[in-house]
Amino acid sequence: MGASTQRIKTFKQAMKDAAVESQRFLCGETPSRWNSTFELLRSSYDLKGTFLEYSHQDPMFQKTVGTVPSHSDFEMIKKMMEFLEKFKKKTEKVLCSTMPIFHTYTREILDIEQHLRKHETNPDFMFVVPDMKDKYDKYWGDYDTISDYVFFAILLDPQCKSKFMKVVFTQMLKAKNKDKKMYVDEIESKPRAKVIDIECKLDKFFKTYLERSNSTSLSQQETPEEVVNFDDENKFFGSYMTSGSFPSTSSESQLQRYLNEDPIGFDKGYDILIWWKNNAVQFPIVVRMARGINLLLL
Repeated sequence: MGASTQRIKTFKQAMKDAAVESQRFLCGETPSRWNSTFELLRSSYDLKGTFLEYSHQDPMFQKTVGTVPSHSDFEMIKKMMEFLEKFKKKTEKVLCSTMPIFHTYTREILDIEQHLRKHETNPDFMFVVPDMKDKYDKYWGDYDTISDYVFFAILLDPQCKSKFMKVVFTQMLKAKNKDKKMYVDEIESKPRAKVIDIECKLDKFFKTYLERSNSTSLSQQETPEEVVNFDDENKFFGSYMTSGSFPSTSSESQLQRYLNEDPIGFDKGYDILIWWKNNAVQFPIVVRMARGINLLLL
């Protein structure tokens, strides 16, 4: 149909003649964006009753496309729409959310991997899934090539922590080696070793925040006019309480205390912002670290 004004006008008339009621109209496609493919297919499916009528009004239509789309064609379009809908929802969740979602990246990515795996042997999708799986494997197939910050976010999600991260690494390892024979102890040991590695790296990251916090506390301690005393009758103890010195011993184990606590469990109404806000007194430096990796937009 292209950008022909007359053809667009004729197609709209065909919609009326075929009694097709839809708020959508035909749209173009960007081959590299699955969302645009989904929108193209959805609009075509909604307008399926129009195409036969349009072919009667525009003799050139059938010559241009070869054959008028049939019932079986639209059934295939419907299947492809259902397959691509997950990608559309994931994209919208990532791009349109007003909430912090960095901590959910891995669970969304693994859901896509599972979706591709489910359809890779389906004859209806064998022409498209292998290329999509190759693209997935290129960016997400090997946990050793993914930024550590993605995994830091899992540890700093109180719903997940190390327990879920081990599940993530196990699933990624199995997907990567699906065509290879793996021993049970290998499937168990490699993800566990990776979890320990990420925890150690996060601990190093935590210590930089701890040092920064201690430096700030010392700076405040050296500036008497900035100290707000907790006890007006005891200037010495009041200065100590506001200096930041007293948490230093416990702060060193603050991250470990957080990680050692059990995950809070699944809750549909869970809001990570509220959780960290409510626990900022207990884990003040961990909260700052979470801000530092853009997990929380506090």
